[in-house]
Amino acid sequence: MMITVLDIMAEYIPNLEALNLEGNKLQNIERLDTLTKKFLKLKILHMGDNKVSLTKHLLQHNYQ
Repeated sequence: MMITVLDIMAEYIPNLEALNLEGNKLQNIERLDTLTKKFLKLKILHMGDNKVSLTKHLLQHNYQ
């Protein structure tokens, strides 16, 4: 469902620079890599109050 919303947003707000995803009960960030493809000008991403374990995902992607 989130990807569908992002597709619609990309169509109508292609120059989006900031996105607030706080409190959306997100548990992983694997699908969010599409953000960099859909929103080329995105500079700010708020991810607070979610259940994402960033440490786990960062280690999987070798961002040490």
